[in-house]
Amino acid sequence: VAPRSAPLAGVRYSLHLTGPASFTARAAYARSERTVLDPIEPAASRVVLPAARVSLLMADAGLALNLTGFKSWRRLVPELNGGLGVITDFRTNGDVGGFSFGTRFALTLGVGVRYVPGGRFQLRLDLTDNLYRISYPDSYYRTASDGTAILEPTQSKALWTHNPSVTLGVSYLFWR
Repeated sequence: VAPRSAPLAGVRYSLHLTGPASFTARAAYARSERTVLDPIEPAASRVVLPAARVSLLMADAGLALNLTGFKSWRRLVPELNGGLGVITDFRTNGDVGGFSFGTRFALTLGVGVRYVPGGRFQLRLDLTDNLYRISYPDSYYRTASDGTAILEPTQSKALWTHNPSVTLGVSYLFWR
């Protein structure tokens, strides 16, 4: 019932702090889909919308650490990054089953590599994992008329989920 994988577009701002450390801030938009379920219906007719559209906005800020210091290795600069952020679909009301994605706190962890050929332009490739918590409503644990429930009573009502992303981008250095 949570949003599925989808292409995203975004911007990233990076500010060199000191030595190998940089402050980073990112914002991205994704147009995703999710399944809408009605928990009181029998399993055969429980799916209300198999592909409901949902727009997500993701924003985070954190620190990046260049693994080669303030230099490159063969014009490559590998880095580690991490931060805190939010993911939201700007909705507060639940669907017919009571599920609402809403606004979620997110942890971001990632690795990346920049190609620095000289001049103002750079290429970058990043692999980032956004970790956030999904909470299921009580209605998902109740049995329907056919004796089935969406989730078993032993399943946790909230769990952390991973949302990995691979991004490829071009950077422009304004003050070089």
